[in-house]
Amino acid sequence: MEQFLEFMAEILEVESSDISLNTDFREDCDFDSMKGFAMICTIEEEYGKTITVPQFLNCKTLGDLFNYTK
Repeated sequence: MEQFLEFMAEILEVESSDISLNTDFREDCDFDSMKGFAMICTIEEEYGKTITVPQFLNCKTLGDLFNYTK
């Protein structure tokens, strides 16, 4: 989980200590579609898991995304 948050912090351009699995990445961070694409790609590259765009759009928190890494 810690590594996942580090990946997401880098993409969202925040400190990893400033986010948690409860973070609403669209509301609490400077989110845009390019960052969303990077998040999807990171999950695929680092965890070997595929997340579709509709699945991604249903995610509200980083914890929702983290569930796709398992």
